[in-house]
Amino acid sequence: MADKDVRTVIRHLAPQVDLWFSAGLPELPRAMDAASLCAHLRAVAGEAVSCHDTVAEAYRQACAAAGPGDRVLVLGSFYTVSAVLDLEGARVA
Repeated sequence: MADKDVRTVIRHLAPQVDLWFSAGLPELPRAMDAASLCAHLRAVAGEAVSCHDTVAEAYRQACAAAGPGDRVLVLGSFYTVSAVLDLEGARVA
């Protein structure tokens, strides 16, 4: 959400994340737009950021890029997590 301290969260997680796959939630007025989220991520993580139009697209690309032993971490609002859980075949651990 746009009213959250996104940069601080990114800064704390950055040492543990190799690649970022981000998306906005355009259907929610309170949500940060995808371009702004990408800009925040790139300010901390550099070029290891992939920006997507939808959460589903970002999740699918993250899963496709993940190799054996990798983890895909879904974070953000409950809306973000819900969008992934709604995908057919989403694996939750």
